[in-house]
Amino acid sequence: MTRPSAVDIFALRPQCVPPPSCPPVLRARLQSLGVWAPRASLTASPGSARPRRRGCRAGRRVQLRRTVNTPAVSVSKLPTDNSVVRFSCLNVRSLHNKTDDVLEIIRDRRVDIFCLTETWHDSDSACIGRLRASGFNVADRPRPRLRDDLSTNHGGVAIVSNDSVRMSPVAATPASTFEHVAVCIVSGQFTCIVVTLYRPGSVKLQQRFFEELGSLLEQVATYTVPIYIVGDFNIRLDRPDDEYAIQLRQLVDCYGLMLHDTVPTHQHGGTLDAAITRDDVGRQTQSLSLTSVCLTIICCSGL
Repeated sequence: MTRPSAVDIFALRPQCVPPPSCPPVLRARLQSLGVWAPRASLTASPGSARPRRRGCRAGRRVQLRRTVNTPAVSVSKLPTDNSVVRFSCLNVRSLHNKTDDVLEIIRDRRVDIFCLTETWHDSDSACIGRLRASGFNVADRPRPRLRDDLSTNHGGVAIVSNDSVRMSPVAATPASTFEHVAVCIVSGQFTCIVVTLYRPGSVKLQQRFFEELGSLLEQVATYTVPIYIVGDFNIRLDRPDDEYAIQLRQLVDCYGLMLHDTVPTHQHGGTLDAAITRDDVGRQTQSLSLTSVCLTIICCSGL
């Protein structure tokens, strides 16, 4: 008796769609005769190949590869470290003996723009030179000395930025009742005007201060980019009935700016530091808090 071939066995199957499955008993008999073969190796007729069926598992593998290789598109994305600019403001009270502390704050808090008041420095102070030697850009305004001696030069303001930020000076309206320095900041697609201001608390507050501050606000309000005016105003903003605090809030409001609420920063209490921005910039600000260490303002680039 001639052993049937695989083609002969396949021809005996019922001609229906789909074909019935092979019973286990018949499968075992065919395997014992050596004529059992998987479906992929069977042919309907000599020389005619039956197409291979990939099956649902193969389809799942292909779909998995497509999912992995296709980049995901997110509708809402949180800003990364490269898409924010961090501002900090600190009343340092002498930069000479706190340069290491300033560098530590910049490193730990990843500060891009550091506004400093009461630096107590001169134009040739080593502390400013050390910041520049460390790779930082510095725009400073020391208090003019009344006499040439070795006494402490109180006052002074400075703005320090890292090398990833372009900083250029802005000609601001001169003032006699407060010290200030203004710069234009460019970081990626984000551009803003930053002003650091210090009003000496040892000098009695006069009406001329508000006149000169109004001239400064009038100048910076003409810019179409975000505006940040930060510093030590030495006005008790924590007292709602304080006449100078009321006058400052009214003056800021006249130019469409916003005076942000902060927390006490003086060692004996009292809110003396302030942050002023435009109204729309205030709504775009993600975080605004003033502590005894620093003021932190985080803004998304490209706003």
